[in-house]
Amino acid sequence: MFERAIDTIGHRRHLVPQFGLQNVVAPHHNLLGQEGAGLALTAAAFTGTAALVGIFGVALMRAAFEFALHFARTEKRGGVHPIIEHQAVGYALADAKTTIEAARLRLILCSLAA
Repeated sequence: MFERAIDTIGHRRHLVPQFGLQNVVAPHHNLLGQEGAGLALTAAAFTGTAALVGIFGVALMRAAFEFALHFARTEKRGGVHPIIEHQAVGYALADAKTTIEAARLRLILCSLAA
C-alpha cells in the first residue's frame, strides 16, 4: 500500500514512493538472509556502490570544469580578450574548482575511514 511520496530535494522529476506491506507471507525458502534483517542487507548491498557514484560524480564535475575552463580561455564572444579575463567568470570557475576539490577530498577521507 502506498504510504507517502518521499521528498527528494533537487530531484523533482522522480517520484520516490514509500510502500508499506501488511499481512504479507513469504515462504521461508524465499527469504534472503535472516528474517527482520532486510534493512541491513539493503544497506550492505548499496555501501560499495555509493562510493562509485561519488567517484563518477567527481569525475563528471572535473570533466565539465575542464571543458568550461578551455571555453573561457579560448572564447572572446565579440570582445578582444578571452572571457576568462572577466572577473565574474574567473570567480565562477574558482568557486566550481573549490567545490570539486572539496568533494574529491571528502571521497578520499571516506575511503580511508572505511
